[in-house]
Amino acid sequence: MLPPGVTLLLVNLVLHCKYGYLIHLHYTAEEKAKIVVEVLKSEYTLAELSGKYEAHANQLHRWKQSALEAVGDKFKRKFKDKDDSQAELIKTLLIIQ
Repeated sequence: MLPPGVTLLLVNLVLHCKYGYLIHLHYTAEEKAKIVVEVLKSEYTLAELSGKYEAHANQLHRWKQSALEAVGDKFKRKFKDKDDSQAELIKTLLIIQ
């Protein structure tokens, strides 16, 4: 029995030669998150991880960038909401006085 990665590689080779198309893997959000965490740990290169997960290094880089932007946006919103609520509190206090 061949390992899953080798099997997919052989199937892709046959399909590409015979029909001109390839099989693309689809990852769930949870799988992508797990892979991005591994990319962020920087224990392995993108090339090593792309071979391990059978995803192109550019795709892993895009997932990483997307995750970092999402985290940054989350922090921006959290602090913006806090600033807005503080501004409203100050206005309320000024009206009361």
